[in-house]
Amino acid sequence: MGSNKSKIFLLILILKIIEIVAFKFIQIDDAYIFHTNEENIAEGKGYQFNFVEKMNATTSFVYTFLLSIVFRLIKSNLELITQIGNVISVLS
Repeated sequence: MGSNKSKIFLLILILKIIEIVAFKFIQIDDAYIFHTNEENIAEGKGYQFNFVEKMNATTSFVYTFLLSIVFRLIKSNLELITQIGNVISVLS
């Protein structure tokens, strides 16, 4: 039983290290697009990046929608939103 707990702890530790490395060194090229769309959804402006040209510019509706929920709940802490976005990305 204790061995399983230590394996789970080790797995969680490895995943956390991967998350920290990904957050610090890997930049998602669509991050600005996702963030702008999530912000527009959260503020009730619709699922769009630009108000002049209305088009879907993201590759994942579910990811953007989940981020908009997170943004609506804690819009004051952008770094936390980014970290939660990384966790959603890794889990999906």
